Parts: sequence; structure tokens; C-alpha cells
Amino acid sequence: MLLTTSMLLSLGPILFPDVPDGEGGGPPPLAVLRRCTIEYANTTDLGAAQFGIYKECLVRRGDSVEAGQVLGRLEDDDARAELALRTIEAESTITVRINEARRDQAAEKLRASEILMRRDALSLEEFNLRRLEATTAALAVEEAEYQREIAAMQRKQAEAMLRLRQFVAPHDGIVVELYKEPGEPISPNEPVIRVVDVDRVRVTGHLDVKDAWDVHPGQPVRIAPDVGGTELWVEDRWFPGELVFIDPQIDPDTQTCVIIAEVPNPGRLLRAGLEARMEILPAGAPSGEEAEQGRRSRAAE
Repeated sequence: MLLTTSMLLSLGPILFPDVPDGEGGGPPPLAVLRRCTIEYANTTDLGAAQFGIYKECLVRRGDSVEAGQVLGRLEDDDARAELALRTIEAESTITVRINEARRDQAAEKLRASEILMRRDALSLEEFNLRRLEATTAALAVEEAEYQREIAAMQRKQAEAMLRLRQFVAPHDGIVVELYKEPGEPISPNEPVIRVVDVDRVRVTGHLDVKDAWDVHPGQPVRIAPDVGGTELWVEDRWFPGELVFIDPQIDPDTQTCVIIAEVPNPGRLLRAGLEARMEILPAGAPSGEEAEQGRRSRAAE
């Protein structure tokens, strides 16, 4: 049977249902921003806090590192020797034990003197002298314990001085740059190693003034890379995130304000330096993988 034009028009909503705005049939975005810039959320240049000679580098470019991992160090033989000395002093109990023995000896003499005093076999002056010796011996024990506490604090200070000679990763990431070679002199705050956390990106865009009162920090967003001059499969994928910053100041020339979203980077597919499209969604709207799963479910039906 042939379908007439009127029949096609009447069956149109059934044969060709409208797809609502928004990815996967979700609610339309509150705002769409193009030509947003992608950068890694954490990029750190490690430098020295003091002058020194670069002793060794423990990583190579491309190595994955964890927060707290030592990546390199300055010459630190003097700091290590100081730490070893302070550790011995802090752990030694010889002085305390010697003074405890002298205290016990003085206390025993004092008890014997008390017996002699009751028998009138010891002068008062001699008794007072032995009592003073017992008091002095007890104070010597307290002083030895105090000096041991000071030694423990000096050990912590030596540990801190040793850490100042180390380059420690402040966060998880990848080593992307080595600015110095072992043996070179290092000046304070001179960059030595660059570590980048590629598992999370920061996307910056410019929001039109007409939308500035409709969006708030914490609102969901989704972004898709936009690579000019070519077509890549990664451009068809959405990455969910959320707004973390909205500049309260409007640029009078462009009538826009800066907004920043943080977006997880599964598979490290997003690369710093790319541009992206950002869609700001209503609170509670599906984004990214949720929308994609919904689209696939409807396609399967």
C-alpha cells in the first residue's frame, strides 16, 4: 500500500519521534560554551629551598609517581651525618641510667643516715649533706630525661633539614619535565622537576552575561573535546564534571565572565592544550556516561 503525504504527516510523530534537547534525550543545557580551554588540574614545578648541588635524580620522564615519593635530592651527606648523630643521642639511655643509679645510691645513703641519726651516731651537718646529695641525684635524673627529650626534638629538626634536600612529589601524577642534570648547581626556587596529575583536568570558559545568574558552583557540566581541522572519535564522547568557580566580575568588553569546571579524566583521554565544548546542566541532570548509557538503552529498544 502506498502512503500518501497526509498519511506520512499523521504518522510522523510515530516514525520519527523528536529527540529532546540535550545529550541522550536529557534536559536541555542551561548554557553552551565553545572554545573552552583544557589544562591539567595539578601541575607542579619542584624546586629547592636552598642552594646546593643536584646529587641524583630517581625518576625519568614519563614515570608515574605517587604523592610523597622522593624524586631526587641535593648533596646531603652532612645532613645525613647530623641526623645519625641526633638519632644516637635521642635513643641513648646511658646518661639516664647512670644518674638513676647515683640517685638510688644517694637515697640508700640517706636511709642509712636516718638510722644513724636516731642512734645519735651521725651529726646533723653530715645528715643534711647526705640529704642534699640525694636531692641533687634525683634532679640529675630529671635533667638527663630532659636532655633526652631535647635530643629527640633535635632529631626531628635534623630530619626536616634532610627533607629540605629532597624533591618530593606533592601529588600523584607523571613526570613530564626534568630541568636539571645531576651535578649541576641548584638555586632556591629554581625548577628542577615538573609533575602533572593527568587524572583530572580543569576546563575554563567564558559565560555570557545573560546566563551569569543561572549557574552556580557545584552545578553539573559535561564537556567534549573539540579538535579543529580533523575529526577524532574522542570528540564524540562526553566527560562529566562540575563547576568549581564563577568569576563575580563581568568583563565589560566581552560581556562575559570566566568559569572553571573540574572534570575527571578516565583513561587520560583529555589532553591539556585542547579546546572543548562545555554544557552546563540543571542540577540533577544526567551527564557523560549516564547520558550515553541512556542513549544506548533507547537505541537497543
